[in-house]
Amino acid sequence: MLTALAAGHDVDEAAWKVRLGRTGVLDLLRDLGRDLEVPVERLDTARIVGAAYRSGILPVPPQRGPALAVSASEAQLVPYIAAGLPVEELAAITGRALNEVRADCRTLMVKTGARQPTHLITHLYQRGLHRPDRQARIASRAGAGQ
Repeated sequence: MLTALAAGHDVDEAAWKVRLGRTGVLDLLRDLGRDLEVPVERLDTARIVGAAYRSGILPVPPQRGPALAVSASEAQLVPYIAAGLPVEELAAITGRALNEVRADCRTLMVKTGARQPTHLITHLYQRGLHRPDRQARIASRAGAGQ
């Protein structure tokens, strides 16, 4: 189920792939979120996928293809996106306007070919834009700011 989400499938597609109902998948995601200490007041699949990569539950995908060229403003967001943080938190952490952050996230999705935020996390690793050794530092810094 996590690999389906990380590969760019939505919850309904992931449910179909693992032959569970949508409710069953949502319950599993909530349980996994609690186990990974992800805030579960609102189901956030990107944050769960980011935490799963960080914890090793999901193996970090190998690099595929050349590293992408990104702007400085896009590069600033990469470690936070890899942690699965939503754009509102990215804007707050970086002190940038929400629409500017949204535009940079959309640009990164287009550059990487990601279909949705959980897929973007996988692509950041695959395209050499993020390394696992940076993730723990960023996640702890982001958690301290909440």
